[in-house]
Amino acid sequence: MSKTNIENIIYGAVEDVDVTTSTPYRYTGYCKKLNSEDPILIEAYLDGELLQTLSADREIEQLNDLYNAGKHCFSLTMDPKYFDTGHTIAFKTASTKEHILGSPLKMRYTEKLFFNTLEEHQKLDAGLHGKNTIGFLGLNDVISNTEFMEYIKQLCEEFPQSRFIAFYFDAPQKAGLETAFEKQLPQMTLYKATSLQDIVSNVEVFLLPPHDASYDAHKLAKLAETITEYFHNIFLLKYFPDKTRTLAQLDKAVDKHPTGKYLDRLGYSEDDVKRAQNSLFKLRYENLLQKETEPFSLDLDQNAYTFFNFAQVRFALENENFNEAFFHLRAQMRKINDS
Repeated sequence: MSKTNIENIIYGAVEDVDVTTSTPYRYTGYCKKLNSEDPILIEAYLDGELLQTLSADREIEQLNDLYNAGKHCFSLTMDPKYFDTGHTIAFKTASTKEHILGSPLKMRYTEKLFFNTLEEHQKLDAGLHGKNTIGFLGLNDVISNTEFMEYIKQLCEEFPQSRFIAFYFDAPQKAGLETAFEKQLPQMTLYKATSLQDIVSNVEVFLLPPHDASYDAHKLAKLAETITEYFHNIFLLKYFPDKTRTLAQLDKAVDKHPTGKYLDRLGYSEDDVKRAQNSLFKLRYENLLQKETEPFSLDLDQNAYTFFNFAQVRFALENENFNEAFFHLRAQMRKINDS
């Protein structure tokens, strides 16, 4: 290769949209000319049509760490609407019309993109929910948890009139769900999630697996936090795995719990505590359900596994005010913990 040809070499790469968490719909890349600091022009094409011409003349920390790209980076933020309809985006050098490394790219909605866009809850109606519907997220680690899968199958039997939705992001997850719930598929909808709205507008109860080191705990915790803080008509239930103890064995005395110090802020009175016999569980659940036509009395001798995993689902589906009341109780507890 002649010296002239070597000096004309242009090289670069583009990263998939998932490379950044700060702006999740942004593509980033770099391009430079060998032995030159002059910026290179990049043409972005959407489905073969020229969309925009970009200058690779800035520094992006993530790409500098990956490629030592210096001030030869570029970025392009796309409208979210393009990510669920099978579009293709390509990046070529303006001078040679050649693709840079990594181009073209399918614009796909991925699991990572879903978790990186949870902050978009601010654009959604907080009252969104689906009636009489129980949902869960079919992540790979969730599907492989046989105990949690068996629990969902039991719920299908316990609530035959309810609709179940298993949300997934890719074909392997869908296939795993089809295998795990082969007999339950007539009662269960498999739904490819493309946004948080897909979940919060379609469920009344949302199930989470128990914490386990094998899960991406940060992902699930972030999703749980978003739902419990902003969507008051959705009951978030974390699977309770202990099948041996009763509620009485897990209960706490109100006067020895932080609740006892903040009765007014939590909407309780001293008379409520007396009626609950100083039981935290009785105080909480009997007040949550007190507006129903039949007075509710909590039996502390019942199995905690059955109560937390099945009775609470029934409360959420059948008692009109339970979800919102539970939401406001959690909100007050967060304020107290933060104060």
